[in-house]
Amino acid sequence: MKYIHLKICSVILLLLASIDYATASEFNNKFDISARYDNRTDRPSREQYRIRWYSELSFDDTWSLHSFAVTGDEFSSSYNTVGESGEFNFRRLYLSHTDGDYKTEIGIIPTYKGRVSSTGLSKDGWISGVRVVNKFDAIGTVEIVVGDINNIEAANSISFTEKINYIELELTTDINEWWDYELGLDRILDGNYIRTELRFKPNRDANIAAEVITRLDNSETKSILSHSNILFKDSYPIELFAFYSYVRPEFGPRAELVEDFLDTGHAVQLEFEGELSNQLDWFFKVGFYEEQNRFQLGVKFKL
Repeated sequence: MKYIHLKICSVILLLLASIDYATASEFNNKFDISARYDNRTDRPSREQYRIRWYSELSFDDTWSLHSFAVTGDEFSSSYNTVGESGEFNFRRLYLSHTDGDYKTEIGIIPTYKGRVSSTGLSKDGWISGVRVVNKFDAIGTVEIVVGDINNIEAANSISFTEKINYIELELTTDINEWWDYELGLDRILDGNYIRTELRFKPNRDANIAAEVITRLDNSETKSILSHSNILFKDSYPIELFAFYSYVRPEFGPRAELVEDFLDTGHAVQLEFEGELSNQLDWFFKVGFYEEQNRFQLGVKFKL
C-alpha cells in the first residue's frame, strides 16, 4: 500500500485534466456558525463555537469538486472552546461523479453517502480514499469504500497517508414504504465489524431505528435505539431526536468516532431544535450517562 497517496493524487489530477473547464457552470458555498453552552457534571462548564464551510464547484451535470472546512481539532470534534487556542482546518477535498443511480467520490471524502446513522462515523470526519455507490433494482443500494482514517487529528486531515485501514461494504434495502434496513461489513483501525440497522418510518416526519454493531474479533457490541419526529408541527415545529445507547467498554476506539457517541455503558440523550428565524435556529440537548450528565444549549446561524 506504499505511495497510495501519490496514486490517489495522480488519479485526481488525471480526472481534473479530462474535464472541460469551459463548461464549469456553477459555484455554491454555504456557512453555518454555532455557539453553545456546555455543562457536564464531572468537569467545569465551557462556552464553545463552531464554524463550518461547504463549497461545491460543478463542472457539468455529472462532475463536481467539493471541499469542507470546520473548527475543532479531532475527527469527531468540531467545536472550539472560547478562551483557548482554536483550530479551523480543511477536512475534505474530493471529486464527485454522479450519473443516475451511480456515484463515485475520490480524495478526502465524507464519512457518509447520505444520511448519517447513529453507528456511522462522525459527519464532520473524513476518509482518504474512494467511495463507489450503485443502486440495483433487485437488491437495493450497494456502497463500497476503501481508504484510510488512521490520522484522526483534524490539523492534518487534508493529507494522504500510506496505508489502507478502512474498508466498508454496505447494502441498503427498502422493504416497503415503511420499513428499510442496512447491513454493513467494516474494517476500521485493525478491527472487523458487522453492522445492522432496521428503520421504521410511520410517516414522512418520524423515524424509529434499531442499530447493532458487533466487533467480530471479541464479540463486543454497541446497540442504539433512536426516534426522531417533529413536535407541534401545526403551531411551532420542533425537531426531536432521542436515543438510548449501550457500548461495551472493550468495544474499541471505533466507538468514539461515531456520530452519536455518548459514553461507554448505558446512555440516554434528548435533542431538540427549532427556528428563531429563517437563518437562526436554537438547539437544546440533555444526556444522562453512567459517569456524568450533560446539558447543552445553543444557537446556529446559517448563511
